Order: sequence, then C-alpha cells, then structure tokens
Amino acid sequence: MPKTREAAERQAERSKRALAEGLLALLAEKDLPELSVTMLCERTHVSRTTFYRHFSRLEDVLAWYVDGLLATYTQTHPVGRDYADDVREFVTGMPLSRELLKMLHDRHLMWVLGDAFERRVAFAMGGENFVRLLGEPRYADYQQRFIVDTLLSVLGTWVERGFAERPEELAEVLAKLVVTV
Repeated sequence: MPKTREAAERQAERSKRALAEGLLALLAEKDLPELSVTMLCERTHVSRTTFYRHFSRLEDVLAWYVDGLLATYTQTHPVGRDYADDVREFVTGMPLSRELLKMLHDRHLMWVLGDAFERRVAFAMGGENFVRLLGEPRYADYQQRFIVDTLLSVLGTWVERGFAERPEELAEVLAKLVVTV
C-alpha cells in the first residue's frame, strides 16, 4: 500500500532528525573533516540513499538542524520595532543550548550558525527595517552582516569565557552594542 504524502513527510522528518542527532553525537567525538556520510549512516541506521535524498553533505545536516531551531524561535518570537529588545529577548530565550554553542565553537563550525543567522535575520527583519535604520535600501546588506557578525562574535566570546555571564547580562551587552551603532 503506497504511503500517503503526510506519512512520507513524517518519515522524511524522522530521518533528517535522526541524521542530525547522529551528527551531533559524532561531533562530540571528532571534528567534521574526520567524519563521513558512511559513518553517520552507520551510526543512525539511515541509508546513504536516504541521506542523499535530503542532503548533499554533512554540513547541510548541521545547517538544517540549526536553521530549524532558529525558525521555530522566530515563529514564536516575532521581531518588533526595537532591535535592543529583540536582542535581549533572543539571548534570554535562546533556542541554542550552551552545549551546542560550545560544540560549534570548539569544532570551528560557528559559520554554520552565521549562515543560519543570515537567513533568519533577512527573513525576520525584512528590508523595511533595514531601510528605516540606514535610510537607503542599498545599505541593508551592511546592516544585516553587522548584526550577524556582532551576534556571532559575542556568542563566541561568551563560549570562550566559559559562559561567565548570565544570559540576561549577555543580552544587555548585545543590546548596548546594537543601540550604539
């Protein structure tokens, strides 16, 4: 009996989630260049065919996972008109665990987070907000990059400092950075 579309979508979601969880477990042991699709498929009992049906490379699995966390967050926390408040809310309700941040940092994979931030910032904030702050649409990409790079740098420093600040303190640091620029 053929699968319904809904059943196929649920199975695809389960496979992608299993691959993501398996990759996170492997990354706890080794750096990404030391891993292979075969290792991941063996760990998760997901076939290589299924892997390649959804992803082209291991980095895509990680990107899918991180983007999903950020997408869920932005769906439940719409961006407002005050960037400082948005930053405070993001950091205090951060969808990324400290363990995930540390792993991304230690494995030199913060760029995956940066790519996901760029997609989410562009989607969540929209061009009108960039134009409002900078006055001209042609400068929107500068502001978007500044926001993403600042957020990545601050989160990276937070990891390096051993998460010394409480999320509320870190939120204030970021909010002040956003407001002063």
